[in-house]
Amino acid sequence: MVKLREKGWIIPLSAGIIVLLLACIPFSIYYNFESNRSGIYWYFGLYASFNNGVMGENGFLEYNEYVAVGSMFFIILLIIGIFLVLSALMTMKGKDVPRKGLIWTIFGIFLLLFPMIYQSSFLLMDAILDHEMLELFAFTLDLRTLFPIVGILAIVPGVKEIAK
Repeated sequence: MVKLREKGWIIPLSAGIIVLLLACIPFSIYYNFESNRSGIYWYFGLYASFNNGVMGENGFLEYNEYVAVGSMFFIILLIIGIFLVLSALMTMKGKDVPRKGLIWTIFGIFLLLFPMIYQSSFLLMDAILDHEMLELFAFTLDLRTLFPIVGILAIVPGVKEIAK
């Protein structure tokens, strides 16, 4: 059995890998039974739609603001994921990362609040620009709900490191 006290780097490593996966796979998939339409959306604005099983439109969303904000969050998630993985690997090799506990905790809090921050940014942008972007958040399968779990995975070892 793995002793987590000696191998505290396993949890941030797992959290970093999950963040990288969640940033790169489509964040939202929906299906409308009435019209037999479905669609897939990525954070950086790429989408693909299907009608009766045939690929229809694909490419980037027509709202440049969505692409810009979504790309910003995509880059932030990549940075967080890469840092969590690299800091965990460095800890595994015996090298110490300065203030890693504080950084793991801050990243964990950001990931815990990520769904609210992400959607609030688009609600604010929608109010400022008067676009009809709220329909993007009415999908059935939304992987953003996994970020709070990953955030907790990053907070726990971070707080443990700070307490040392």
